Amino acid sequence: MSIYTLAEICDILERIEKYGLFGREITKPYLIAELKKICNGAGPDSWSDLSREIVTKLMSLFEPAVMIHDVRFQNSDGTKKTFEEVSEEWVKNCRLIFDAEYPIWTWRMLRPSYRVKRAAWWTVMEAGNAAVSGEKAFDAWMAAYESRNAAVK
Repeated sequence: MSIYTLAEICDILERIEKYGLFGREITKPYLIAELKKICNGAGPDSWSDLSREIVTKLMSLFEPAVMIHDVRFQNSDGTKKTFEEVSEEWVKNCRLIFDAEYPIWTWRMLRPSYRVKRAAWWTVMEAGNAAVSGEKAFDAWMAAYESRNAAVK
């Protein structure tokens, strides 16, 4: 189940291009309606819709990275090597988004509210980075691979 509307999918695709994210070409072959089905928010398919909805809201800044990650998982090849590449891509993409939205060298840094938001998003980014590269994430990668192969049979 997708938690995004078609308009939200379009917005996320625009932000993917705006940030120049790595792997953005993977979204190109899909229709917006297909991406709506693939992109179910942050978190593995084994989570409840409510859990994914909550984590997706917490990670709203990083939705463009989440979309690319969801499509990568949709196309899982079940290998550890590709999983590690996908995890590395996630880290790079989240950092691109973070640096674009919360740069350190800005006059806004003089505002305490900016520093608090920046620190909060840094924490969310680091938590996400840890979550996508661990053993449970690899289990989800394998489950996505198995699900895709079962659908083909």
